[in-house]
Amino acid sequence: MANADIKQEIARYVCIDGTVYAVKPHIRFVMQCRRGFLFGKDRKPEVVVYGKNTEWTPKKEILQAPHEKFKAVWPLRLDVEGRPDWKSRVFETTDKIQNTKLPFVDCTK
Repeated sequence: MANADIKQEIARYVCIDGTVYAVKPHIRFVMQCRRGFLFGKDRKPEVVVYGKNTEWTPKKEILQAPHEKFKAVWPLRLDVEGRPDWKSRVFETTDKIQNTKLPFVDCTK
């Protein structure tokens, strides 16, 4: 029980598509790129144009979680084919888990 209390103090939480993700405490926003990967940032992200590519602003951190098959952490990718509405996929993190019955993924490692 003590480990769960410690985890709540050193993480922030975000619910995306029915799954709760625990992220590092400095991450305030989580966004999804057009390729389906999740990134975290301490400030609200903006979409910028780099040449022909449109992408999120720099200084973002990719979210990683333990892989089911491997013992190493792996980048989180929600949609293998990407999403056409990726620019609207920005989520604000919270200090507490809103729904404890949802699946949980720890991205704090």
